[in-house]
Amino acid sequence: MAKDFLDDKNEKEKFETPTQHVILGKYYLIKNELDKAIDEYAKAVQMDPNYLEARYNLAETCFAKATEQPQLTHREKKRLLIMAGSHYHKIVVASPESQLALKAIIRLRDIQEKFK
Repeated sequence: MAKDFLDDKNEKEKFETPTQHVILGKYYLIKNELDKAIDEYAKAVQMDPNYLEARYNLAETCFAKATEQPQLTHREKKRLLIMAGSHYHKIVVASPESQLALKAIIRLRDIQEKFK
């Protein structure tokens, strides 16, 4: 039932809240459709820039795509890592004491290693 709902393009167009886009992003992530997951998380962040879970999920998905898909060009990997880094940085600035910030700092270090 849920799969049918999410697979129906007309239903997806009715999503109006950032949380709905995050849920759809998680669905695509489970299906390993990273581009679609990135799009949904980006919509959530665009709707609510302070929604740190959405921002973190977006950063994590960009990081995963850049590091787990060897067929990507160096330029595309770099673009994804820069995008991920930007979102991780915004999480740290917005909520420096949070668990997400701690995870983001670790990922920022991982990204720095990729650029060495």
